[in-house]
Amino acid sequence: MPAVIETPWINVHTDAHAPLVRYTRTSEPYPSLREMERLHDEAARALDRLGRQRYALLVDMRSSPMNNEPGFERSAARARDVLVRGFPRVAVLVRTAVGSLQINRHIREGGHDIAVFQDEVQAIAYLLREAVPSERPPPRSNRSGEETPPSSALREPSTQRRR
Repeated sequence: MPAVIETPWINVHTDAHAPLVRYTRTSEPYPSLREMERLHDEAARALDRLGRQRYALLVDMRSSPMNNEPGFERSAARARDVLVRGFPRVAVLVRTAVGSLQINRHIREGGHDIAVFQDEVQAIAYLLREAVPSERPPPRSNRSGEETPPSSALREPSTQRRR
């Protein structure tokens, strides 16, 4: 993936084969809130030059460290606003259900149209508007010819989307 921005804290790349921009938050803590805001302003300018409307945005937060610093949520909301504006589709990738709940709260508070996923394949399929193949095996027939779901069928993954 060609790099748009690479830092110890965030990496932004375009996909060489699809209209996709990937923003990846690394595990390295930001040195300060001011630096976090500066980095996101820099990323926003780079994304503006790239032409946001031509791409979907995947925000990968799976490695992001927890932060309970006073003022972090305000700075993070500002960073989120400058990052996601102008993209026709945005998905956030998180590691845990707790992460999903937290991101959904931020999305609700910010009024963004962003989908949240724990599965990268599903997130990319959503962004590229591809159908995700079912993970469920086909139904079996019982002795009377009726279809019954296999006992080993995987649960359909749930996608939480906020508007």
